[in-house]
Amino acid sequence: MATNRPAAEPKAQWNIEEINTLLDYLLENSSEAGDGYNFKLSTFNAAAGVLAKAQLLSAGPPKTGKRCRTKWTTVCDLSDMY
Repeated sequence: MATNRPAAEPKAQWNIEEINTLLDYLLENSSEAGDGYNFKLSTFNAAAGVLAKAQLLSAGPPKTGKRCRTKWTTVCDLSDMY
């Protein structure tokens, strides 16, 4: 039986320049963060705009606010390990 599932979105691929640009943007806008450095989606959407304008994409789909939020969460989780 065939299912009509939507195709999975391609996985985001981040290069070091994109990660650094995202982190720099969030650091510069840290006043927008709430408790525990949780940013609103609007902040991540703005960060995605900065990434697009910087033309740093080397692979994968363009970064969106949701993808920026996911990367931020991953970076924060990794920093808890050290």
